[in-house]
Amino acid sequence: MFKAVGIEGGSPITRRGRVDEYAKTHHYESLTEDADAIVALKCTHVRYVIPWHRVERSPGVYDWEWVDEALGSLRVRGLRPIPDLCHFGGPDWLEERGGPLAPDFADRFAAYATAFATRYPWVRELTLINEPFVYAKMAGREGAWNPFRGDAFLPIARGLAEAIRRGAAAVRRAAPHVRLWQTETCDRHHAADPEDPEIRRHVARQNRERFLLFTWTRGCYDVVGLDYYPWCEVTWERNGMGFRTAKQARRAGERPNGLAELIAAYHRASGCPVFIAETDTAASIEHRILWLGWTVGEAYRARAMGIPVLGYTWWPLYDNLNWAGHKPVDTPDNAGVLDLERVNGRWERRPTALAHLYGALDLGVK
Repeated sequence: MFKAVGIEGGSPITRRGRVDEYAKTHHYESLTEDADAIVALKCTHVRYVIPWHRVERSPGVYDWEWVDEALGSLRVRGLRPIPDLCHFGGPDWLEERGGPLAPDFADRFAAYATAFATRYPWVRELTLINEPFVYAKMAGREGAWNPFRGDAFLPIARGLAEAIRRGAAAVRRAAPHVRLWQTETCDRHHAADPEDPEIRRHVARQNRERFLLFTWTRGCYDVVGLDYYPWCEVTWERNGMGFRTAKQARRAGERPNGLAELIAAYHRASGCPVFIAETDTAASIEHRILWLGWTVGEAYRARAMGIPVLGYTWWPLYDNLNWAGHKPVDTPDNAGVLDLERVNGRWERRPTALAHLYGALDLGVK
């Protein structure tokens, strides 16, 4: 398996406004430092977000200056980026018209994807839209992201699926050598009371729905990336006439039993090779180290079951700053290989015991 890290670059529009994780963590001005840190970890691949909202500030006008520098800093060090073209949010002018609900969203995205693939012919792996299922839920069911709807999960999911279909066709015309790597959250739902038929039916719907975007975009990806966190195991209970999550079945630092079987389920649903595209636990260094050992072990167990698991990614390289807006924006979540420390108004990266361990980890395939 290859070894990778990712740099959180999500940029959704929340009710607090646009969230730009690169800006919050000072990544825009820390390219050299962050690229050197990845090399020090002896990674071969990097999941890397392209900030669409900064690249295409006006329709059809692309400013690649910063992206040239960013991808160049990875390439010159021998790192293979797996760029994300859309990581929760498009340009302001498109978001003002409903984002994925805009009638020309798919066409605009396909044009952007074509421009990227044409400019960077050396890129070999590419993610079109990160976690479209999560995107549709947050924007169309929970109403937390633009267009802030609670009744538009399916229309937004369809809009994202159409963008992936048209984007895939566009990239394959412009750069036939590129392999498309589709990332998605890796969930499993459980019933608090397995004897309750209503809860069982609800859980069954949830477990079917998680594969919806894979079904709608089948044939548009070559590899599937699975994003697995402690909260991906969800238990449901009754809440009056409806249902609510009783608890997250996996707490920070708790062993992820059965991840190999979950990998197998997503492999069957997609029909593609897989890789661990994101995983971490927001916890102490000791618990992060345990989580690393457990999840790597589960990836190898899946391989022993005959599943083509291509690689493993710890996400993120350094702590997130609660980009979803649910907590104060200057609170690191303590999930990174590197910690963040505030020094004179700037977030400095700090090595950890996890960094030393991850750097020494040899997954066997370059």
